Amino acid sequence: MHEQIPLVTMLSQDTDYVDWKSVCGRMPLDRFVVSLLQYRPVWLQSMYAFRAIVAGILGIRLPTMTGTFSRSHAPMTPGEQLGPFRVVEAAYDSYWIGKTEDKNLIAHIVVVASQQQTDTRFDVGTFVTFLRPTGRLYFQIVRPFHHLVLTTAMAAAVRVGR
Repeated sequence: MHEQIPLVTMLSQDTDYVDWKSVCGRMPLDRFVVSLLQYRPVWLQSMYAFRAIVAGILGIRLPTMTGTFSRSHAPMTPGEQLGPFRVVEAAYDSYWIGKTEDKNLIAHIVVVASQQQTDTRFDVGTFVTFLRPTGRLYFQIVRPFHHLVLTTAMAAAVRVGR
């Protein structure tokens, strides 16, 4: 399914880091995206505090990760904002692509939904393009945490749909 989305193909070719993870659940795409990005337990907030310190030392501006979203469904119109991500492209019940950037790196999150026999498979892709050496250094420091956070957030998001 990823290959059928032209922007995903372009991102796959023009980025420095690509990672895909999958999970299955019973909820529509837009609710999964909101649940995924809203996930912020106390332990994760502590990790975000550590991340902010590292980013500050490197001069990287991070998007605000506090508060909750005032919506239960992800916006699907390009240009709309959901947390730190601006919608780049979306197709209802098919895929959602968001982007956040600063002077050091550009990050895209791609969520692709594909209907299985009894539930929906959500493939979540992370695409990072480094604009400066400090962006690369920062991401190398936080990358192990990225895997933990994304995997945990995806599992929590599908639990919301049960």
